[in-house]
Amino acid sequence: MKRKYAKIAMALAAAVTISTPGAAIPGNTGVVMAGELAEEFTEIDSAADLISAIQTGIGNYRLTADLTGNRGLNVPANSNITIDLNGHKMCAHWNLFQSGTSLHIIDSSTKQTGTMSSWSSRLFYIGSNVNLTIDGGNYICENSNTD
Repeated sequence: MKRKYAKIAMALAAAVTISTPGAAIPGNTGVVMAGELAEEFTEIDSAADLISAIQTGIGNYRLTADLTGNRGLNVPANSNITIDLNGHKMCAHWNLFQSGTSLHIIDSSTKQTGTMSSWSSRLFYIGSNVNLTIDGGNYICENSNTD
């Protein structure tokens, strides 16, 4: 059992970059810093808008409201998407199976109160050749089942 979790931890360490809010993120240009957003963001206030935005495969999106409902979000191949929690809450699990996918999640709120939760035991399903960067916010899995 310990080996299973060690393998999972190593796989996540290889696939996920977690940085301190406001810190430089290696490999990124135009770093978005908490409180100082250098890039333009499209405002999202509903789960339907977020799903439509993600399907475009590219863009910067900022939540302007809490998003309710359980959602499985499928990110298309070769996507480059940034989601700013902006102090809001959302419940979802992200399917990052497609090659070339890049997802950057930030929380630009001063108090870092943005929260992403999942009803499953995982927030992110990560395939190969995928880049996931988490820069701020809170992440909770509601289901403690680890099977």
